[in-house]
Amino acid sequence: MVVLLSCRKAWQWDFFLATAIRGSFAVTDGSGSSKPAPSRVVTGTSTTLGVGGGSFGMRLPSRLAEVFQEQKAIAQELQQLQAYQQQLVEEASELLGLQETPEATRRGKPSHPRRSRRALAMQAQGRSYQNVTCILDCLAPGDQSSAAKAAINANACLAAKQEEVIFSSHRGTLTRQQIGQSLPLVDFQLGCSLLGPMEVAVLLQSGLAAVPQGRQVQQNQRMLLELLVSQPPLFQRGVFYELSNNGSARVLSNHLLALLDLKQDAVHPGARLDVADLLTTALGIQLPRRADFMAGGSHASNSYILFVHRAATKILEECTPYVALKHWVQEEEVPSVTSLGPPGELVPAVENTLRAAEHAIRDADAAGASWLRERGPIWTDGVLSTSSGPPGESSSRKGATALYEIAFARCRAALKAHGDCFGIPWFKAFWVRNYDSLTVVSVLRNAQQNVDRTRCWIDAQVRYATKCDSYGGVSETYDKLWSTDSRCEACLVDCLIEILFFENSDRERYRNDSLMHLAIEEPPGHYNFTVVSAMGVITEGAAGTEMSDTYTRLLELRGVPVVRANTRTLHSVDYNAEEIQRAVQEHVRTPWGWVGYSQGCANAFRAEALMLQGTPEQQQLLNSFRCRQLLFSAANGSAHATCGAWKLLRALIDGERFFKRFQATMTASTQLLGLNLLQNVLCSRVGSAFFGSVQSMTHEGARRMWRDSQHCCRVPSTSIIGVIEEHTLPECLQMLSRVLIEQMEYSKHQDTQVAPEDAVAHPVGVLNANQELLKRLDMKSAIQRTHHWSPLKEEVSSVQTQKDMELAVFDSPKDRHIFPWLEVNARFGVIEHVTISSSTTLRAPRG
Repeated sequence: MVVLLSCRKAWQWDFFLATAIRGSFAVTDGSGSSKPAPSRVVTGTSTTLGVGGGSFGMRLPSRLAEVFQEQKAIAQELQQLQAYQQQLVEEASELLGLQETPEATRRGKPSHPRRSRRALAMQAQGRSYQNVTCILDCLAPGDQSSAAKAAINANACLAAKQEEVIFSSHRGTLTRQQIGQSLPLVDFQLGCSLLGPMEVAVLLQSGLAAVPQGRQVQQNQRMLLELLVSQPPLFQRGVFYELSNNGSARVLSNHLLALLDLKQDAVHPGARLDVADLLTTALGIQLPRRADFMAGGSHASNSYILFVHRAATKILEECTPYVALKHWVQEEEVPSVTSLGPPGELVPAVENTLRAAEHAIRDADAAGASWLRERGPIWTDGVLSTSSGPPGESSSRKGATALYEIAFARCRAALKAHGDCFGIPWFKAFWVRNYDSLTVVSVLRNAQQNVDRTRCWIDAQVRYATKCDSYGGVSETYDKLWSTDSRCEACLVDCLIEILFFENSDRERYRNDSLMHLAIEEPPGHYNFTVVSAMGVITEGAAGTEMSDTYTRLLELRGVPVVRANTRTLHSVDYNAEEIQRAVQEHVRTPWGWVGYSQGCANAFRAEALMLQGTPEQQQLLNSFRCRQLLFSAANGSAHATCGAWKLLRALIDGERFFKRFQATMTASTQLLGLNLLQNVLCSRVGSAFFGSVQSMTHEGARRMWRDSQHCCRVPSTSIIGVIEEHTLPECLQMLSRVLIEQMEYSKHQDTQVAPEDAVAHPVGVLNANQELLKRLDMKSAIQRTHHWSPLKEEVSSVQTQKDMELAVFDSPKDRHIFPWLEVNARFGVIEHVTISSSTTLRAPRG
């Protein structure tokens, strides 16, 4: 038995099955009896050909006569073989129970001829249609699908009666209850179909998106529907779940709109199906008919699109068992790692290592606090004047720096001895302090080295940003501020603390933190590491240019190449996750980590889960996986997408009600043309990809992604979370920002795309072991004063305004998005240093 069948080229079955089915039907005459196909046979004993008035037949060679005789004999033998083949087919049909005897028919086997207008006319002439052969007779022979065949024949009869009612002058002779009588469902366990739910869904979708839908497409769609209703409820709901593009009610509604109004003009009038009644009987969920919502229908005042959407939502609510089964079959359940136990449960050697690291941090903080008290206030008169000279570095500063270096080494040893240190509060707090300190150091060095337009950005922030009460610095920049002497550098560090971090509590805390003011850099050198980059929902994939200058400097200074995954704009999470996995498999040969931006974080998380729960070859790709970096993560969804899906549904409903007003003045052909155009757009490949991408960005789509996913343990996650203010808000994002504030009820802050509560590096919509793991690994840093498009520059130049240039909102330093992440992981031993000779040439991999 086939439960799930993953076939990448399922469309090939479409042509194969259609050809096989057409060849399986016997040729019938008007009376319904089978007869062999006619053969082309040359008859006669002689042939005379005239050429130039002479008799060529008299000069015909004897060999030609022999050929004619052989051809005649072969034709007769072929005719006998065809008759014998037909006899064998009839005998096999009797053995398999496919051919009904007159006795079985008289015993009450249902036989309901369908009657259309043409059928009634032909019956009046004394002629009647034969029973249409069910395609299941060829796909699933035997008694195991007899009930499904009976349901299909009964449905065909029902559709014929409905056509008779429509074209009959006595339309009220049949009641709605008589027309819509339900048939009993057949209870199967797993099903016996060669095709799995995914393959059936792919073939159905390809047929619905086909333009035009000719005879072959219509025949294939009927075959798939008959196969669908012959399978158990689990299989049926699996097909509709696969049609929904991983649980999108909007995508499933689009396909149902086309499926319920399936084109059948090329099908025999006596064989057309009432798809709505057939699916209602199979699923047990009432599916609407479009005719009931048109003028004169029983639900003319209601919205057909809304009723279809409600039916799609109910279907998806019943798909949970299929999703669980699919997950169980296709993904491995990785044993979850328990949280860090009490210190008494650790071996003495590990306890001593952890205790030594904690004491080293305390000693370094104490020495650093002593140095800060000795240094005193930094904003003094004339501190930025050109006449002031740099004082020598004090011994207390050198001592504090040395103790912090010792603390770094002790923390590396502790992490090596015990991989679950990321969940220890004091270790996590020290990690976060180092990450934020390295962020300030990155911007500090960019300003001193005049990288990009960092100085212009600092000047704009110092001028226009709101200041907290404890800030005593300048309100405009001076050339002396970019000096590398210790006094001017201390002033610049204090300015960066004020303009970088959003919360006043974080600014106060870091103004009293010696680790921040010491500005300890990571030593120069290269890392044995590769970055896999997954950008946002709007991207050019491998050809993208996001943070290209930063990636170039990263290769030059740290020897770290960047592989851009070939993710696509407005594609589903699973598609982009496969592209990320392909990038790792084809280009990564060193320890690696991924950086995700916006929706790219969800794509990267999904790719990590697919590799971890996949085949041994996929799991092997994660043996060298080290760390994650999330930039303004949308992995937990966005209120924009959640509310946008609802707005889209309301727009379709309002549009339907608007066009209903023109039914009296618009011809039926024009109405049908408009509806077909709408259905073709909604069911197209682009439409399915777009709606599936929107669904993945909703809160419900994020919850579905997190529910069954598992991720690597002992892999730290760092992130950048932003909150916009008046001086950091681009003009092109003002409307999105205002709309997001009105749509959210759980947050007052946002970065124009996501709220800080959603931009964390762990799930917020589910509670399970994986959520606890990722929350323990989330090394959440301080929220920064910036917007969602902070990593972009050239990509948004077309929407940049004069005010944006004055505030330098797109000139923020780009290196702070990447360098602090790599350097903090190198400081704690997660990323290894390598020694590169001067003659070695580094090359970035393709992609």
